Amino acid sequence: MRHVWLFPVFVACSVVALIAANLSTADDHNSAIVSDPLTGPTVEILTDLDSWYDPDLGFSLAIPAGWKPIVIDETELQLDELEPGYSIGFESPLRDADDHFADYIMIEILPGVQSGEFETDGSHRRSVVIDGVKGWRDELLLQEHALVDQTLELIVRQASIRQLGYTVGLYAVAESDQESLIDDVFEIMLRTFRLPEMPFSVS
Repeated sequence: MRHVWLFPVFVACSVVALIAANLSTADDHNSAIVSDPLTGPTVEILTDLDSWYDPDLGFSLAIPAGWKPIVIDETELQLDELEPGYSIGFESPLRDADDHFADYIMIEILPGVQSGEFETDGSHRRSVVIDGVKGWRDELLLQEHALVDQTLELIVRQASIRQLGYTVGLYAVAESDQESLIDDVFEIMLRTFRLPEMPFSVS
């Protein structure tokens, strides 16, 4: 029987606050800054990836090189909010001294049909295939996310697949000016995620 960590069902939303409380220092980027002489604005493009294998549940995927794992401290969570499940995230290095939000991706695997997905009106939801399984993908904009002494506009990309006995959620969250980069990261997650074995025992 596999070891199962305990995390809140709504862990997707709670990770935002955990990242804010665990800011990292600016580090080398795994992306390049590209300027288009015709349009002017600069954009970041992904240039390097790492392979991640999770020893607890046996899934794998590609992540941007240099992004650091996010560990949720169970001692900070209320026991009555805990449900069986598993979650791991990876946060980007901060771009500079003025950057106060670490963009991040997260993988959650929960038993049954439970999910920590962000609520949307469904207008952007469409079908997707992840690891050979049909699911859905969606996106939304959080226009007034409070962080410390400022308000941020965040974009969210999310996807979900449901198999017999468990649900997988994939998330990518970033400041709105990092949309191109986080879209690339999210697409890579969807294309490379693999879960070859059942993560939970189904009784």
